[in-house]
Order: sequence, then structure tokens, then C-alpha cells
Amino acid sequence: MVLERGDRDGGRALLADPPAPPDPLVALRVAAAEAQAGQFADAAAHLDDALQRADLPPALAATAGSILELGGRSDAALRVYEKALRSEPGAWQLQNGVAWILASERRDLDRALELARAAVEGSGGDPVVLDTLATVELHRGDAGAALRTADRALPRADEALRPHLLFVRAQALHALGRSGPARSALARALASSGDPPPPWQSEAIAFEKRIGSDTSAAAPPP
Repeated sequence: MVLERGDRDGGRALLADPPAPPDPLVALRVAAAEAQAGQFADAAAHLDDALQRADLPPALAATAGSILELGGRSDAALRVYEKALRSEPGAWQLQNGVAWILASERRDLDRALELARAAVEGSGGDPVVLDTLATVELHRGDAGAALRTADRALPRADEALRPHLLFVRAQALHALGRSGPARSALARALASSGDPPPPWQSEAIAFEKRIGSDTSAAAPPP
């Protein structure tokens, strides 16, 4: 297989003249190679095109959905997750994928909460899933729950996940009237967000400006 030799151009040639219908496994391998090379938009575009014409085994849906999300195709990722979830309703990776996209787009948050809680239980409290749950809780207006969930995840989170958890923590603290700790958590989130910038960085920068100009003296809760 050309992809196993690192030949991304050869892999693209396979997609340029695909079988009918296209082989979704070939498409996924090409997309994974492109994503590994940082070509997220191309990876998502090629994969999305192939998956509109052929089905992917449910066991590979979480991988495909992640690539689509990285390439900015959250609607396509949601379709992949939802279709696979109908076949495997107890798969926590798929539950988490759907919950994350719903939370990110701030829609159907009751369902997102149900799925995120199920995914936390199914995964044994995986930090990635706790990040999803904290995000859902935050967007539902339950800052206290979001803070507790983020704090539960942070000790076991890896370097890639920690910045977003800190951003969630900062928003929850600010909502609870704890502006000083919120600014500190936000500064740590932005300082460790890495390169290329994560999708949430622009939102975090806007939040930083907003709380920086907030001169209200909100008292912390007892």
C-alpha cells in the first residue's frame, strides 16, 4: 500500500481515479496521512467526498470524524458519528463525538449532556470525555458543574488537552464571579495552546479582552 510507504501523492492518485463506489478504507488512509502532514483541510475534503458515496465501518467512525473536525467539516463529522451511533449506541467514542459537536455549536444541549454523561461512564472518566462534559455544562449555564468537571479532568489531561480545560475553567470561574482566578487560568490556557492555534483560540482571545475590560466588582460566591 502506497500510504504505508508514506507516499501521499500516490494515495491521492488512488482517490483521483477511485473505484465505484470508492473504497472508504483507502480514503481514510489517505486522509490520515494528509492530516499527519498538517494538511487538515485537504484531508477532510477528500474524506468527506468519499464518505458521501460509500459507507465506513462503524468501528472507524471516530477516527474519520476527528479528521473531518480538524479540517473544519463539523457537519460531515456529525453525520459520520450519528450514523455509526445508530449501529453502536453504546460506543462512548461516538457518544463523545456527537456531544462535542453539539456543545461546540451550542445546540441540543440536553441531548449533548445525556450523551456526554454516558460517555464519561463508558470511558471510565477519560479526560477527553470529561472535557466534553465540562463544555456542555458550561454552555448550559451550569458553571459550578463545569468547574468541578474540569478540575476532575485536569490532573490526568495530557499537554494537548490541558489548554482547553483551562479555558473552560476560566469561563466557569468568571461566571461564578471569581475574576482573578479566571484571568490566571485563561493566561495559562493561551500560553500553552501550541502551534498551530487550536480552533477555540480566537474565542479565548475575545474572552480575554472582555474580562480584561470588565471592571465590575462581582463578589465571589460564599
